[in-house]
Amino acid sequence: MSELSEARAIAAGATPGPWIHAPRNQVYVDNGPAPLTVALTHIGARDRREADAAHIARFDPPTVLAMLDVIEEANVVAHREDWTDPSWANPQMMANLDAALERFYDLLGDDDE
Repeated sequence: MSELSEARAIAAGATPGPWIHAPRNQVYVDNGPAPLTVALTHIGARDRREADAAHIARFDPPTVLAMLDVIEEANVVAHREDWTDPSWANPQMMANLDAALERFYDLLGDDDE
């Protein structure tokens, strides 16, 4: 299994998001009958606990899966066999990459892209 496939399997098997960073270093998901805590960052450097919780929440399974989509589509574009062929910018290939980037930016809430 490739590293990307392994990362995809791990993210797909995790509790679906979105994951929410709450006060007191908690990360939870609220997609069922009751909120479910997925992480508590009470161990480690005190000054990094909030940053750790924010990081964990930001990179929830849907975000990681969208990032992997972008990486995989970019790999398709990057590994073209013949870059001298003017058809390398295959419209469907570029549309797939654009769509993957759009999903990723939507999850990040980035309105600038």
